Formats: sequence, C-alpha cells, structure tokens
Amino acid sequence: MNESAAAEPPMPAFDHAGLIRELITGATHATLGTLDGDGAPFTSLVALARDTDLSPLIITSHLSTHTGHLEREPRVSLLISAIGKGDPLAHPRLTLTGRARAAKPGEPEYARIRPIYIAQNPKAELYVQLPGFWFWKITPERLFLNGGFGRAWNGDWNAFAASG
Repeated sequence: MNESAAAEPPMPAFDHAGLIRELITGATHATLGTLDGDGAPFTSLVALARDTDLSPLIITSHLSTHTGHLEREPRVSLLISAIGKGDPLAHPRLTLTGRARAAKPGEPEYARIRPIYIAQNPKAELYVQLPGFWFWKITPERLFLNGGFGRAWNGDWNAFAASG
C-alpha cells in the first residue's frame, strides 16, 4: 500500500457562489474590457459599485476612450480580483462577461442608480455634478471564477443568481 496516497486529505468543499458574492460585494474597482472600433480588445480601470441584484455599475466620462467603445459595442468583460500579499495569482479572481447599458442624466434609470452608486462610492459625487458623466449597468451573462488552486467554476449569471 502506498502510504503517501492514503495520507492525502480530500479537497475541501468549494462554495463558488459565496466566493463570487464576496468578490463582487467587496470590490471597489475592476478592469473593464471593451472592444474598439476595429474589434481589438481594450482594458481600463474603473470604479465599481453594485446594483440591488449585484449587477456591476460603473461611471464613465464622455471623454474616456472606453465610453466610446461602450457606445459602439455593449459587450464587455470585467476582471474583479482580491488583493493581498504574495503571489497575485494565488488570490481569487472573477471574470464576468455581459452587456453594458447607459443610464444618462435626465433618464429614470440614472435617477435610480445615482444614489446606489454614490452610497458605495461617495467620492463620485464630484463626478456626477459635472457634465458628460453617466452610469452604465452591466447585465452579466457568464462568470469565470478562479478561486485559487483547485477551485474553479464557470457558468451563467442566472445559475449563480438562482443559487441564493
């Protein structure tokens, strides 16, 4: 009998839904992936908030390159990662893909999102007072979770949302 094989402990249970919720609710920023006019990928750093259904919310300026991309092509990805000491690849991270929809000043959705976003990002109050800033709600479609060694999950947003 091989004693080393018998001594290996089983992998602990993996609560992917709990880790996804933790990453989404704990994140203050994310890497936004958009597509430029030629279809080339483009990434930028964005401040992040969550809607009541955990859908990501971002704010952009009309001067930002990624705003032009979003207006032409709503497909996006977000990379949300836990930050800690040591190897960054040892920390959990989530890639979310979906579609972004603008909520501009004067629209009912803007009025609904504004207090939610400001409550989570009080410094954004300055931006919303300036012309040319508006919100985007990202409607998630797919999730790709890397929870660390041996802990991965991917599936659709609706399956995650139904998990409670």
